[in-house]
Amino acid sequence: MQRSVLCRLTIASLLVITPLSTGLAAWGGQGHRLVGLIAADRLTPIARRNVTWLLERQTLADVASWADQQRGDTVQTGLWHYLNIPPDAGGYERDRDCPPQAGVERGSRGDRWRDCAVDRILYFEQRTADTTLDRADRATALKYLVHFVGDLHQPFHALGVGHGGNDITVVVFGSSNCGTDDRPSPCNLHAVWDSRLIGRRGLEEASYLAALPKDEYPATHAHATALAEADRDAEFRRGFELVLDALELDALERERQT
Repeated sequence: MQRSVLCRLTIASLLVITPLSTGLAAWGGQGHRLVGLIAADRLTPIARRNVTWLLERQTLADVASWADQQRGDTVQTGLWHYLNIPPDAGGYERDRDCPPQAGVERGSRGDRWRDCAVDRILYFEQRTADTTLDRADRATALKYLVHFVGDLHQPFHALGVGHGGNDITVVVFGSSNCGTDDRPSPCNLHAVWDSRLIGRRGLEEASYLAALPKDEYPATHAHATALAEADRDAEFRRGFELVLDALELDALERERQT
């Protein structure tokens, strides 16, 4: 993943929330918190006030994993975290890769918002900025938004192979066990990208943030909005291509060892 793209898109999507009010503003836990911290660091003053008003005592980093906690209680939301792009496809296509909501016919009046990450980012952007909604609804939308922007940058949230890499077992840093000695669990590509690679560095959040090139963040709201519009779908395509490269390298390594 390109760090500059992660920084740009994270801030771009979150800076769009600036007009919340005229009077106000697939990663594991650490990965999502870092996305929230990067975003908070680059909010405009108005957006920062609005975020504080919406979330009260919490921060974007605090709520960045909230959406994962809802998946068990609200089954429909599970589809909102990813896409399933076929491995032989050239990239993302909404009609193929973003399914309609259950019971909704394609192309019907109710088919405005579908159940995949790309549509749900757009949907929750609008709800976060909708001043006709009450604060609780807009705060919920913001919690989903910061999470799905993070998911957008996890490449295995784009590939329709092995349940996004969950079914592809791997050896990680010399070990095939990603659980504990008492409760062993095989390593899989999705989980490796979610948390094992970040955890391997063993850095505190401040150290990770210090390593990111701040001059590559968008400097203005207008710049951020333009990047969000231009790059949102493109980032899933980049992630999709990264995953295909990873799978090809893994296959070559397995062949070499046999």
